[in-house]
Amino acid sequence: MNDTKQTQPYKLSLDPFGTHTKIIDAVPEKSCVLDIGCSSGYIGKILHQEKGCEITGVEPHQEAAAEAMQAGYKYVYISSIEEAIQKLKNSDQRFDVIILADVLEHILAPRDVLKQLHSLLTSQGNVIVSLPNVAHYSTRWMLLRGGWNYADAGIMDRTHLWWFTKRSAQDMFKNSGYKVYSWQPRGDVARLANKLKLVSVGKMLETQFAGFFAVQHIFVLTRDEN
Repeated sequence: MNDTKQTQPYKLSLDPFGTHTKIIDAVPEKSCVLDIGCSSGYIGKILHQEKGCEITGVEPHQEAAAEAMQAGYKYVYISSIEEAIQKLKNSDQRFDVIILADVLEHILAPRDVLKQLHSLLTSQGNVIVSLPNVAHYSTRWMLLRGGWNYADAGIMDRTHLWWFTKRSAQDMFKNSGYKVYSWQPRGDVARLANKLKLVSVGKMLETQFAGFFAVQHIFVLTRDEN
């Protein structure tokens, strides 16, 4: 299976400093949303219940897709991303928001998929992407010690086919016909700083030195009409 995550270790986290919260916050109320690689529907469930969004999912694993349908999804395509895109292109459905939460690093041709999504967006539609940051200090330290050790989840997830820095992700978006409308890092520094009542310091460190401290990058993209 080369289209989305091969395992399903992912669960919803509503940590205010977490990736899922940042993605949910970036989706406008009442949006028509396509959640690609939706797993059991943990993100779409919140969007449906709390923001009144209409959610369509794409998930190749039948058991997870069935859970997503129970979570309030209007429909879930149980197929590869490429197959689902072709079916959607032949329909008249278009989306205000397309979510790719920890998906692009798992697929063979992420740039091609991004290009194909252009035709599925409404005129003012956005694509929300979260990607792990391979330049995180933990990876740098591992490389400094001569290692490249895979894990069951996280930055070094053994099912990743691609690794991204902020700059390489931005290059991919540009070459796929998108502009970065907004960007946020997600790391552990802001969370720790909040516990120490140093919120502004934590945000500054995580933003100014995102290449070092960010575990993930969260991008909101718009089509580059030029």
